[in-house]
Amino acid sequence: QRYGKYKSLRYIKGTGEPIYPIYAIQFKNPMAFSIKNCLYTPEGREKIHDYLGNELKLLNQLRKHYPNNQNIEYFDNRISLYSMQNGKCYVLGKPIETTAEIHCHHKKARKDGGTDEFRNLVLIHEDVHKLIHATQEETLEKYLGILNLNSEQRRKTNRLRFTLGLSIIKEYDKEGQKLTLEKVENYLDI
Repeated sequence: QRYGKYKSLRYIKGTGEPIYPIYAIQFKNPMAFSIKNCLYTPEGREKIHDYLGNELKLLNQLRKHYPNNQNIEYFDNRISLYSMQNGKCYVLGKPIETTAEIHCHHKKARKDGGTDEFRNLVLIHEDVHKLIHATQEETLEKYLGILNLNSEQRRKTNRLRFTLGLSIIKEYDKEGQKLTLEKVENYLDI
């Protein structure tokens, strides 16, 4: 039997117990580690809890607020998404500040056969959700002005709109020409 990458292992005579090679133990100095951030001092624990404070408060509020018209799977997946996305909006990548701003979006709408499964949901900011479902030009312009999306954020928004069967928000390719239908699938990485 081998110990790690070492080919030979010695045994104690008579008992057959292995002698684990001390020279096989490896050690690395912890880099980018602050002594102030540790669980063993009151200051360290306080610093860690300050860092996690707002996220934990929002997570607890989210856990306590159960939407009446939703099922348990949706409720559980909403909490899991918040944790997985580190409290950030899927499109914007920025932290969501209040529970009122948190919207759970179905990638494929329930009316079209979508479910409350984890893979069909994303957490997004309230304004992004309004932009995704917007069908009127005035509403699109209003929320595009409020959100000021960069190209990657716009791509994510358009991907979510496309899966709902809505038109993509006007986008231009790198040469400044309007995207054609042939370019849409490449643009959305579908």
